[in-house]
Amino acid sequence: MSTSSPPPPLATLPSRRAMAVRSVVLASLGGLLFGYDLGFVGGALDSMGSDLELTTVGKEGVVASAKFGAAFGSLLGGATLVALGRRTSLALSALPYTVGPAIMLVAPNVYVMVVGRWVTGLGVGISSVASPCYLCETATPEARGTLVACYEVAIAVGFLVATATDYAFSNVSHGWRYLVCIGLPPAVALPLAMVALPESPRWLIMRGEMRRALRAIEWLRGASPPPGWDAHTPRRPTATQIPAVDGVDVSHCTWVNDELLEIWDSVERFERMQQLSSGSRASDPAAPAPPRHLPFSSSAWYSTCGALLSNARAVARLLRTGAGPERRGLLIACTLAFFNQMCASTSIIVYVQELAHLAGVTSSASRNLIASAVAASKLVGVMFGLWAVDRLGRRPLLLFGSSVGAAALLVLAVGSSLGNVALLVTFACAFTFTFYSSWGTVYWVLSSELFTTETRGAGQGLATALMYIFGSTSSMMFLSVAKSAMGLYPFAFVMLTSLVFVFLCVPETRGLTLEEVMEKLAVGGGGATKWTDNELAAVSEDGQPTSEGDSSRLVAAGATSSTSAVYSKT
Repeated sequence: MSTSSPPPPLATLPSRRAMAVRSVVLASLGGLLFGYDLGFVGGALDSMGSDLELTTVGKEGVVASAKFGAAFGSLLGGATLVALGRRTSLALSALPYTVGPAIMLVAPNVYVMVVGRWVTGLGVGISSVASPCYLCETATPEARGTLVACYEVAIAVGFLVATATDYAFSNVSHGWRYLVCIGLPPAVALPLAMVALPESPRWLIMRGEMRRALRAIEWLRGASPPPGWDAHTPRRPTATQIPAVDGVDVSHCTWVNDELLEIWDSVERFERMQQLSSGSRASDPAAPAPPRHLPFSSSAWYSTCGALLSNARAVARLLRTGAGPERRGLLIACTLAFFNQMCASTSIIVYVQELAHLAGVTSSASRNLIASAVAASKLVGVMFGLWAVDRLGRRPLLLFGSSVGAAALLVLAVGSSLGNVALLVTFACAFTFTFYSSWGTVYWVLSSELFTTETRGAGQGLATALMYIFGSTSSMMFLSVAKSAMGLYPFAFVMLTSLVFVFLCVPETRGLTLEEVMEKLAVGGGGATKWTDNELAAVSEDGQPTSEGDSSRLVAAGATSSTSAVYSKT
């Protein structure tokens, strides 16, 4: 039943900046746990190796097993994003974050330890899909890069805390078991923190839950309207035609309603353009429209299983022959995942104590201090990336990271080959700063921007799963390669190759709405910015082609994205 009464006043809510800070801090708790798990294992390998009699291969297995778990967790997280929502997925990641350390705590041998690490990796995978997705969908376009990059800041803080605790327990007998326990309190706090967050408005609108979406926007944006908002600005024609849904009348001209209408309009337009590109209804206008609500059981288990199958079909559709913004976004995200990990970015910070040991540093405390210096470089780099990602843009940061990072890796390889501790430490810090101020920050931003609301769970889940598979591959072979005649030179070559890929293929998305990003991908190429005027003229205001010829041309161009951003930005 619809109502004509306006939404309740927002005067009691804090400012939108305060609400943004609160949502970022709470949604990034999973990143803090990820960073701690990533950081503590490097310093714990010494005492763990003595207790569990680890060989070089055993150490590589302990490190890599978490990423194998994260690969599966990313796919599972992509399914729960669709079936259960963004916020619920974040809360569910707390379960493996709790069970995994409990298994590691009592591990009597390397096999049980690997199982515990794998279970913890499930939580890493789920949270690393859910957190960036949540931040991406709840942020405003002008702040989206900064807010999503806060997830990498949380990882860096967790990593720095881990290296500090490694140093504190370096001389404690069985100290690695104490290190395992430290991650348990924040894991328990994670689902409690999610109670204080609203669900993503985009996910709610996709399911037709307009009332909850309206309340979520009110919570996320606070009491203040966006800069430049004018209550007397005429609405777009399509906005006034949207009916009341779920008992909500959106005819009142408030900025909260405007944002709700903008998201609703973008979803509607994308669906019509998607039908046009697939030809599902172009030949038969009377054919029934696909259901808006997800056809899953009310049971969380069956919903998640159904979403896994749905995501598998979505990925298969994205990979079919033929151009299109979603497929192009998936290929870019997956290639970014390859370069992100195969340059040994994570392996260097995890194994830096082992590299120092190979270079002649015998003191465990000294090696942990070196690891702390590298961790601090990571945090400083991430903070710079946080500042730069919405000021300088995604492409400039990636180009900087590829070129300067390749040079730093080359000198690091020389220092490692010569056993020169000064070169090793200096350029390990230099590479870490360079990488995490660019690639380490930008990957999470781009991987959450390159998909539509409907395909973000499937696409981002697959790309992140591949990133962890590449990361586990790098971790499994890093020590063996570092000890071989090749040294670290192959990783420098991978970093240099990424420069060519970024220059040719990666688009700039700074300041664009998520709908405008899809428009950019629709025309293809890293340098394209918007659809051309002729392409935009081929679509009328209701999202239908103005002629049969225009329809064919749009389908051939892969123009399946929303055109709502042509009129205004959210």
